[in-house]
Amino acid sequence: MIKVLLAVIVPCLMFTGCSHFFMPDGWPMEIKSQPSAVAHIKEHVKFTGSGIRLTEPEKALLTFLHDDDNIAAAAGKKNRPGAHQWSAAEIYRVEPGKHVSVLCENGYQQTAVYFHYDEAQKTWFRVNHLGENHSGGVPAVIVK
Repeated sequence: MIKVLLAVIVPCLMFTGCSHFFMPDGWPMEIKSQPSAVAHIKEHVKFTGSGIRLTEPEKALLTFLHDDDNIAAAAGKKNRPGAHQWSAAEIYRVEPGKHVSVLCENGYQQTAVYFHYDEAQKTWFRVNHLGENHSGGVPAVIVK
C-alpha cells in the first residue's frame, strides 16, 4: 500500500513542483522587433531603465510582451474571453541586455516573471529567478 501511494504521490509532487519548466504551446517564438509594439509598451507600461538605449534583443522581447496572451503564457496562465486579461504592469531592465523582470497582472492577481537573454543562442529564456543559478528555463523568444 505504501509503495502504491509513493508511486502516485512522488510523480505528482515532481509534476507540480516543476510546472514552471513546462513549455507553453507555440514556444519558442521567432520574433523580430516591431517599432509600433515597442513604442506602445514603452508608452503604457512603467519601464525602468528606459534611459538606456534598447538593444535589438530587448526590442524583440518587448514586441513579445506587447501580446497579452504571451504574458499570460509566461505567467503560466491563460486569458479567457470576457474575463480579466493578463498584461504587463511594470517592466524592469534588471541588467540591460541580459535580465528583464516583468510584473504581470489581471486586475485581481499579480505575479512576476523573469527573462534571461542568452546571446550565443539569440534566445530569451523564461527563468524562475534572476539569481546566479538561473540556468535552464524555458526558451520563449528567438530573436530574428
